[in-house]
Amino acid sequence: MNRTLSVIKLHQRDRFSWIFIPLIILGSSFIVNWLTSMMISEDSMYTGGIASLLVYIFGLGIIVVAQTFPFAISFSISRINYFTGTIVMALLVSFGSALLLLLMSIIENQLTNHWWSGLYFFHLPYLNDGNLLVQLLTLFLFTVHLFLWGFVFGSFYRKFKKSGMLILFLASGLGLTLGSYIITQNQWWLDIWKWITQHTAFGLSLWLIPFILLNALLSFLMLRRSTI
Repeated sequence: MNRTLSVIKLHQRDRFSWIFIPLIILGSSFIVNWLTSMMISEDSMYTGGIASLLVYIFGLGIIVVAQTFPFAISFSISRINYFTGTIVMALLVSFGSALLLLLMSIIENQLTNHWWSGLYFFHLPYLNDGNLLVQLLTLFLFTVHLFLWGFVFGSFYRKFKKSGMLILFLASGLGLTLGSYIITQNQWWLDIWKWITQHTAFGLSLWLIPFILLNALLSFLMLRRSTI
């Protein structure tokens, strides 16, 4: 347990990567979109600006392994302790991010009338449907999934290095191309879209739980056999 706490403290020392950079990215995106909404005459302006934060969290999952894994192992921290500590840190940051987004959506929708400019930045239709708990869980699950998805890539690189990543990207590209071709040939795109729209954002986020668990398992298996 002490070793796991050491890993958490190791991550906490890098507040810039875990806290400040995502806040800067989110804040910069918001300011740009808000200024834009103030200059245009449209009543409402919808933006996907919060995606910038989610993309960074995905990237953080990738780079955290390269930044901290060799250092932690060199101090005799076991791989299971490193994995557990990193997952706990990711859960804390994901919950904090989800809570921040939820609070900002409340301010946007209920207190500022969409920042007095018709800007829909934090409070978006579909994503923010349901009560506050549902919205929080939806944002939390999406955020955790993105971090662990990135964590899989970081762990894969640590295990298989550049040659493995090249093979993975080539295989992924081939798989995506083949899958897109099959869907197009069978005219399934409309059916897929209908299936998505039949579910709420919260319902879709629940479908991510098996992938979250799978990504966590794959990351652990690769880190367990990775060299420094």
